[in-house]
Amino acid sequence: MQQDYLEQFISQLMESAGLNNLNEEFKNSYKERLMAQIQERLGLILMNELDEQGLENYKNFIQINNKPSPTQIQKFFSEHINDFEGKCKKALEDFAIEFLQSIKDKK
Repeated sequence: MQQDYLEQFISQLMESAGLNNLNEEFKNSYKERLMAQIQERLGLILMNELDEQGLENYKNFIQINNKPSPTQIQKFFSEHINDFEGKCKKALEDFAIEFLQSIKDKK
């Protein structure tokens, strides 16, 4: 998923959770933590979607591209995972549901 899409998703998520009136410094820090959590979750889900050959291809991809860009990573996964976009969107939807429920439970 593209970085700007994820940033927009996080902003909408924070708005839905009623967190937009936090001070700017805290809000930015919170967004960074959410981005890290989302990227980690997406990475785990996508790695689980790769078959043995896909895992081997990923290993080779990382060796060739020591620090791949988000665009390169997205291209790799979209070429090796059926319905890549759909699986990413489902993961984000699940994350949003869990996040909003945890906020609701804390109120």
